[in-house]
Amino acid sequence: MFQRVTAECRVMSFRYHVLVDKEVDCICKKVFIVLHRITNSKVYQLTQQLQNGAVVPHLDQRGKHGNRPNRNSTAAVQFVIDHISSFPAESSSYSRSKNSSRSYLSPVLSIGKMYSLYCKECYNHKSHTLISL
Repeated sequence: MFQRVTAECRVMSFRYHVLVDKEVDCICKKVFIVLHRITNSKVYQLTQQLQNGAVVPHLDQRGKHGNRPNRNSTAAVQFVIDHISSFPAESSSYSRSKNSSRSYLSPVLSIGKMYSLYCKECYNHKSHTLISL
């Protein structure tokens, strides 16, 4: 008995080429993936875009949405920058010649102390939201 096998018709097929010593060589998909250090899913996404009629592949849009519900306001961020700038800064005695614009906070200050002072300042002003660590 013979079984009838239905073959899926391909809409489009792809060839993978590389330029070696000014000559174009045809290679298989696996070698193309290994050579360019990309994943099979990336090649699949690109081929799907080309099948759908895109002349140039779309740029990666991950993380590009405008919906940021937890973003800190610019006023709150500026308040934190002003708070850090209010501490006295010193230039390093070891690298003044290399990094003249770099300044350091006092070694007596710790992040915990600075944060507790920030919390007190936020409580006194009552106008800025508290940004947690």
